Amino acid sequence: MKIVRFKVTLILLLLFLGGQPVGAWEIYKYRMPDGSVAYTHEVSTTGKLEEIIGAPPPDSAQVEQALRVKRKREDDKVNLIASQREADLSAVVAEIGNETTALEAAKQKLKSGLEPRPGEHLGTARGRSVLSQAYWQRVRELQLAVDDARERLDDAYSARNAIK
Repeated sequence: MKIVRFKVTLILLLLFLGGQPVGAWEIYKYRMPDGSVAYTHEVSTTGKLEEIIGAPPPDSAQVEQALRVKRKREDDKVNLIASQREADLSAVVAEIGNETTALEAAKQKLKSGLEPRPGEHLGTARGRSVLSQAYWQRVRELQLAVDDARERLDDAYSARNAIK
Protein backbone atom coordinates (compact mmCIF):
# COMPACT_ATOMS: atom_id res chain seq x y z
CA MET A 1 0.00 0.00 0.00
CA LYS A 2 2.89 2.38 0.82
CA ILE A 3 4.57 1.73 -2.53
CA VAL A 4 1.31 2.46 -4.39
CA ARG A 5 0.81 5.72 -2.48
CA PHE A 6 4.43 6.67 -3.18
CA LYS A 7 3.96 6.03 -6.92
CA VAL A 8 0.71 7.99 -7.00
CA THR A 9 2.35 10.89 -5.15
CA LEU A 10 5.32 10.83 -7.51
CA ILE A 11 3.10 10.74 -10.60
CA LEU A 12 0.97 13.61 -9.31
CA LEU A 13 4.11 15.55 -8.47
CA LEU A 14 5.55 15.06 -11.95
CA LEU A 15 2.26 16.04 -13.57
CA PHE A 16 2.02 19.11 -11.39
CA LEU A 17 5.59 20.16 -12.07
CA GLY A 18 5.24 19.51 -15.79
CA GLY A 19 3.26 22.72 -16.19
CA GLN A 20 5.66 24.83 -14.12
CA PRO A 21 8.79 26.55 -15.39
CA VAL A 22 11.96 24.54 -14.87
CA GLY A 23 13.57 25.36 -11.56
CA ALA A 24 10.53 27.24 -10.26
CA TRP A 25 10.60 25.53 -6.85
CA GLU A 26 12.68 23.34 -4.67
CA ILE A 27 11.15 19.94 -4.00
CA TYR A 28 10.78 18.80 -0.38
CA LYS A 29 10.78 15.12 0.53
CA TYR A 30 8.79 14.38 3.70
CA ARG A 31 8.30 11.22 5.74
CA MET A 32 4.67 11.32 6.83
CA PRO A 33 3.49 10.09 10.26
CA ASP A 34 2.05 6.92 8.70
CA GLY A 35 5.47 6.10 7.16
CA SER A 36 4.68 7.15 3.60
CA VAL A 37 6.89 9.48 1.59
CA ALA A 38 5.50 12.69 0.13
CA TYR A 39 7.13 15.05 -2.36
CA THR A 40 5.92 18.64 -2.50
CA HIS A 41 6.98 22.13 -3.42
CA GLU A 42 5.42 23.53 -0.26
CA VAL A 43 6.77 23.44 3.27
CA SER A 44 4.79 20.99 5.38
CA THR A 45 4.39 20.69 9.13
CA THR A 46 2.72 17.28 9.11
CA GLY A 47 5.74 15.21 8.13
CA LYS A 48 9.45 15.04 8.87
CA LEU A 49 11.67 16.74 6.27
CA GLU A 50 14.15 14.22 4.89
CA GLU A 51 15.62 16.00 1.89
CA ILE A 52 15.47 19.16 -0.18
CA ILE A 53 15.89 18.43 -3.84
CA GLY A 54 17.28 21.42 -5.69
CA ALA A 55 16.13 22.68 -9.02
CA PRO A 56 17.66 21.01 -12.07
CA PRO A 57 20.86 22.59 -13.36
CA PRO A 58 20.52 25.46 -15.82
CA ASP A 59 21.01 24.84 -19.50
CA SER A 60 24.41 25.40 -21.11
CA ALA A 61 23.42 28.76 -22.63
CA GLN A 62 22.59 30.13 -19.18
CA VAL A 63 25.86 28.79 -17.80
CA GLU A 64 27.86 30.36 -20.66
CA GLN A 65 26.12 33.70 -20.20
CA ALA A 66 26.78 33.66 -16.46
CA LEU A 67 30.44 32.80 -17.06
CA ARG A 68 30.78 35.63 -19.61
CA VAL A 69 29.29 38.10 -17.13
CA LYS A 70 31.58 36.83 -14.36
CA ARG A 71 34.68 37.03 -16.61
CA LYS A 72 33.71 40.56 -17.68
CA ARG A 73 33.38 41.66 -14.05
CA GLU A 74 36.73 40.09 -13.15
CA ASP A 75 38.41 41.68 -16.19
CA ASP A 76 36.94 45.07 -15.31
CA LYS A 77 38.16 44.70 -11.73
CA VAL A 78 41.68 43.71 -12.86
CA ASN A 79 41.78 46.59 -15.35
CA LEU A 80 40.68 49.05 -12.70
CA ILE A 81 43.36 47.82 -10.30
CA ALA A 82 46.00 47.92 -13.04
CA SER A 83 45.10 51.46 -14.12
CA GLN A 84 45.12 52.66 -10.50
CA ARG A 85 48.49 51.02 -9.95
CA GLU A 86 49.85 52.60 -13.13
CA ALA A 87 48.62 56.03 -12.01
CA ASP A 88 50.16 55.52 -8.56
CA LEU A 89 53.45 54.45 -10.12
CA SER A 90 53.50 57.47 -12.44
CA ALA A 91 52.90 59.78 -9.50
CA VAL A 92 55.71 58.18 -7.50
CA VAL A 93 58.11 58.34 -10.46
CA ALA A 94 57.31 62.07 -10.80
CA GLU A 95 57.92 62.47 -7.07
CA ILE A 96 61.28 60.71 -7.41
CA GLY A 97 62.23 63.19 -10.13
CA ASN A 98 61.19 66.14 -7.98
CA GLU A 99 63.00 64.84 -4.91
CA THR A 100 66.15 64.10 -6.93
CA THR A 101 66.13 67.70 -8.15
CA ALA A 102 65.55 68.95 -4.60
CA LEU A 103 68.43 66.82 -3.29
CA GLU A 104 70.82 68.12 -5.94
CA ALA A 105 69.77 71.71 -5.15
CA ALA A 106 70.32 71.12 -1.41
CA LYS A 107 73.76 69.63 -2.10
CA GLN A 108 74.67 72.61 -4.29
CA LYS A 109 73.56 75.04 -1.54
CA LEU A 110 75.67 73.14 0.98
CA LYS A 111 78.69 73.20 -1.31
CA SER A 112 78.40 76.93 -1.92
CA GLY A 113 77.58 77.56 1.76
CA LEU A 114 80.83 76.05 2.97
CA GLU A 115 82.68 79.22 2.05
CA PRO A 116 82.62 81.56 5.06
CA ARG A 117 80.73 84.80 4.61
CA PRO A 118 82.05 88.15 5.77
CA GLY A 119 82.00 88.28 9.52
CA GLU A 120 82.06 84.47 9.98
CA HIS A 121 85.86 84.15 9.83
CA LEU A 122 87.25 85.12 13.22
CA GLY A 123 90.93 84.63 12.44
CA THR A 124 93.53 81.93 12.81
CA ALA A 125 94.90 80.11 15.81
CA ARG A 126 97.85 77.70 15.69
CA GLY A 127 97.69 77.72 11.90
CA ARG A 128 94.02 76.86 11.78
CA SER A 129 91.10 79.01 10.73
CA VAL A 130 88.62 79.91 13.45
CA LEU A 131 85.02 80.28 12.30
CA SER A 132 82.07 81.83 14.16
CA GLN A 133 79.17 79.97 15.72
CA ALA A 134 76.87 81.50 13.06
CA TYR A 135 78.92 79.80 10.33
CA TRP A 136 78.61 76.38 11.96
CA GLN A 137 74.89 76.88 12.56
CA ARG A 138 74.33 77.84 8.90
CA VAL A 139 76.35 74.83 7.66
CA ARG A 140 74.45 72.55 10.04
CA GLU A 141 71.11 73.81 8.66
CA LEU A 142 72.32 73.27 5.09
CA GLN A 143 73.43 69.72 5.98
CA LEU A 144 70.05 69.01 7.62
CA ALA A 145 68.34 70.21 4.43
CA VAL A 146 70.45 67.74 2.42
CA ASP A 147 69.62 64.95 4.87
CA ASP A 148 65.89 65.76 4.71
CA ALA A 149 65.95 65.80 0.91
CA ARG A 150 67.79 62.46 0.87
CA GLU A 151 65.22 60.97 3.27
CA ARG A 152 62.31 62.18 1.12
CA LEU A 153 63.98 60.67 -1.95
CA ASP A 154 64.50 57.37 -0.11
CA ASP A 155 60.82 57.41 0.91
CA ALA A 156 59.82 57.97 -2.71
CA TYR A 157 61.98 55.03 -3.81
CA SER A 158 60.41 52.87 -1.08
CA ALA A 159 56.93 53.86 -2.25
CA ARG A 160 57.86 52.96 -5.83
CA ASN A 161 59.22 49.58 -4.74
CA ALA A 162 56.07 48.88 -2.73
CA ILE A 163 53.95 49.50 -5.82
CA LYS A 164 56.07 47.26 -8.03
